[in-house]
Amino acid sequence: MSALPSAEWQNPSCGACHGDVEHDGDSFVCADCKLTFDSHDLTAERIDEDEPVCGRPCDSSWHAVHAIVPGGGFQCGACPLTAAHTSPHYTSCLPVPVPIPA
Repeated sequence: MSALPSAEWQNPSCGACHGDVEHDGDSFVCADCKLTFDSHDLTAERIDEDEPVCGRPCDSSWHAVHAIVPGGGFQCGACPLTAAHTSPHYTSCLPVPVPIPA
């Protein structure tokens, strides 16, 4: 009778691009977003704090179209990743709930 395999722990995914990260012995690293994540609490830091911030605003045409819904839409920010990132821009867009009429 063969033994059943044990489950394997997996690395977390990047909070910005949701891609795979590598563990460098100290922290998890997303090479595309140029971020490191603390091994204990998964907080993020830029790999190179001296690199300029990307700052590109959200360019989602879908967000722009839905922003015209009265009282609803999306609250979008600028990309906080470094200018050297190769991943899609992370603009932390959050939906704004449409108020329910009283």
